Amino acid sequence: MAIPNRFTLRQAAQARDDFAQIMDELDFVKEQLARLPTRRDQAFTPLRIMLGSALLSATLVVLGSRRVAAAAHELAERFSRRRP
Repeated sequence: MAIPNRFTLRQAAQARDDFAQIMDELDFVKEQLARLPTRRDQAFTPLRIMLGSALLSATLVVLGSRRVAAAAHELAERFSRRRP
């Protein structure tokens, strides 16, 4: 009488192939999960955006005010030359 829980060689090979495929898919899912941003990364992203925007805005204001000041100085020199 045959033992009911025994597999044939073909069934064992198929089960081994299925198991290997499942393990490959599991490794793929693990890699994808490792790429997801952590909770800490997600918490600091808005802060980085705000600080970066503030720095950029301040830089543009400083550079713009220097240009305006230089242009005002140049205009003042032009008008002072015209008037004796």
